[in-house]
Amino acid sequence: MAELSEQDKWEIRDFFAKNKRQNGVCVRLEESFQAVVAEIWAQANKIDQLQSENEELKRENDRLKLKTDTDVDMAKPQPCTVFQYAPKTAASTLAWVAKLNEESNEAIREALKVSRLAEVDGNFHDAEVDLAEELTDVITVCTSWLHALGYDEYLRGEVQRRVNEKNRERGYF
Repeated sequence: MAELSEQDKWEIRDFFAKNKRQNGVCVRLEESFQAVVAEIWAQANKIDQLQSENEELKRENDRLKLKTDTDVDMAKPQPCTVFQYAPKTAASTLAWVAKLNEESNEAIREALKVSRLAEVDGNFHDAEVDLAEELTDVITVCTSWLHALGYDEYLRGEVQRRVNEKNRERGYF
């Protein structure tokens, strides 16, 4: 076996020294890269978490908006609090039944007026408008009673969905 010259030995040492430095650089670069990737994943997870929290806050905000007077949708039944009786007592139940009976009787009177006018001369449009208002009063009493029982607009909507599903299954529409 041939002996290596001093020049060859220096070149081999130099090669391994450079290789060692390059390996060190690669290791530090890889560590930095891994740290950046870990930070990217942490930020992505944080973004997902914040988006989820944001959606929850939006839902809560929408729910709270329904409770304020400033964002009242006047095309939907709004609970009247003027006659909000203490819920779930015999006296309050009787008061709610009396109010519902009063509004229902007014709707019945208007319905009879519409039918009589339709039979007599066919001019019953104004009476129909009055009937529509009385029926809407019945809806408002029911909405108010549900509100007094703790059903906000969202919960009333959920109840309405269940009733609609039940009526659809029964073939009512």
